[in-house]
Amino acid sequence: MFDIKAKLGFAFVVSFFLFGLILVGQSDALKNPDSLVAAWMLDGDASDSSGNGYDGELTGGGEWMSGMHGMAVVFSNLGDTIQITDFANHVPTEEITIIVWARVDVVQNQDLFSFDPLEINGGRITAHLPWVDAGSAVIWQFGPNGIGAGGIDDSHIGLWEHWAFIHSAAGNYMRVLRNGEQSGMAEMSGTFIHGDGTFHIGGRPGSSFAGAIDDFAIFNTVLGDDEIMALMNDGLMAHIGGGPTAVESSGKAATTWAHLKALK
Repeated sequence: MFDIKAKLGFAFVVSFFLFGLILVGQSDALKNPDSLVAAWMLDGDASDSSGNGYDGELTGGGEWMSGMHGMAVVFSNLGDTIQITDFANHVPTEEITIIVWARVDVVQNQDLFSFDPLEINGGRITAHLPWVDAGSAVIWQFGPNGIGAGGIDDSHIGLWEHWAFIHSAAGNYMRVLRNGEQSGMAEMSGTFIHGDGTFHIGGRPGSSFAGAIDDFAIFNTVLGDDEIMALMNDGLMAHIGGGPTAVESSGKAATTWAHLKALK
């Protein structure tokens, strides 16, 4: 079903009218605690800070290090992963935003997140960061569809970047934001059908992710661009853990970029 090279052809069919509608919107999802499905701060463990009980387990390997906001997990070997058992029966099926800080250490075919089995009831929820066989493109797959969103080459090795992966069945689009700016969008939508499967942050059986991951969260709605920027600049804890609000984050973008460059 998933011919990645063929799917990439859809990645650049961008509707500028649709983009204009999305860009100005604010969902206020951060004010609604029910919109947060799971949040893994990765501050020394894989516990879920959402209160929904989707705690993960670090398996295979991995080490804890200083990240963008607190600690982060770094993977280097095949089989290194954080797994969340049976999450394929609880993940959002139509509207979703996944946000994460990630640092790529090796340019290769690899998964940033995925399910095992990879395809469940004819659909996937997967991000390849990158997929070398498709021109080292970043690929976002949800349900039966997938889009390409820019690429990763040797100049990106060791750089922390913030990613937001969005799907809206109601809006009929898929979208990727990279460091708060749109990197890919296409008019397409589908639904993910629940089934039995384990969610993996990082590698999965037979695949790997070489790099570091921090502040991983899943929402059951489309976050506004301003909300994504607030989470990028302030960190998840600031908005779900009683820290400073998005209003108080004014002027922090420069600080974040200085931090990002310092961590190269």
